[in-house]
Amino acid sequence: MHLPVVVGLANIEVVGRHPLDDTTILCGREPELHTLATFVASGLRAPTAFLLLRQPFRLLERGEQATTKDRNGRGVLDRLAPEIARYRERLTSKIDHVRLALLLGNDYPDLAAPVAVSEVVVEPFDTLLTGSSLAPQYSPLPEVTLNETMVQEASVWLAHVQQAPEAHVKAVQFGISRFLSAATSRQDARDGFVDAVICWDSLLGTVQGEVAFRITAALAWLVAPDDREERQQAFKDAKELYRRRSRIVHGSTKQPPAHEATADRDKALHICQVALRELFQRPALLASQNRAEDIVLDFLDDRHGS
Repeated sequence: MHLPVVVGLANIEVVGRHPLDDTTILCGREPELHTLATFVASGLRAPTAFLLLRQPFRLLERGEQATTKDRNGRGVLDRLAPEIARYRERLTSKIDHVRLALLLGNDYPDLAAPVAVSEVVVEPFDTLLTGSSLAPQYSPLPEVTLNETMVQEASVWLAHVQQAPEAHVKAVQFGISRFLSAATSRQDARDGFVDAVICWDSLLGTVQGEVAFRITAALAWLVAPDDREERQQAFKDAKELYRRRSRIVHGSTKQPPAHEATADRDKALHICQVALRELFQRPALLASQNRAEDIVLDFLDDRHGS
């Protein structure tokens, strides 16, 4: 069966109801939803938009109280903890993929960076609402008001993510999580900048390790595939951002001031957006174990054959 889940979002505004897929609706501040979501987010940041999800649920046990112990002294919840964790992972992944789609669907520099602030599961077997308060922090990026075109673009990107094989999405999930954290939760711009560059490493590096040259060269081809001068500049910019990231991570006494760190973070986020868009539009590249090398070779082969 499927149960409704209401997720309160902050840092984006939208008017009306907009289906993103068959089980997900993005909607604005409807009074009933606002009351439901703020029920569990009292005193924290109020939602400015909502996700209405239909999430698969399965009844795991019948006839036992949560406090009942088995012969080994384990309670019902202890025994079912792995299954509950898997459900939690699936729901979190679905919410994160919607948030990713919104980030990919809005062109830089006006990135839509929604923060999930509350979550309510409407259970038919319980008279009480099951809910939780999520991250209450403010997004480091400005609030964005979404129009119909922006929502439609997000829907297209959500379809790209959902249609990709699960194993391939999991392979880039860490990079996605760093992109989301840099755009939606890192209050210190230096932390956000570091997370964004970690996203580059995760998307284009390999388990054997990767030199910055290969990753920045691949990123340059993605950012400026058709203009040599722009590509050279993109390569120089990416290398410089790598150097500045290293200065922060390795404890240099010359740390960037806030305005420089913010500018670096925004540039790095733009590159993350470009790279993730390319991966989800090119299934073979998403499946690759050597993405940086494949990007450069593919572009060179295209030009050699043309």
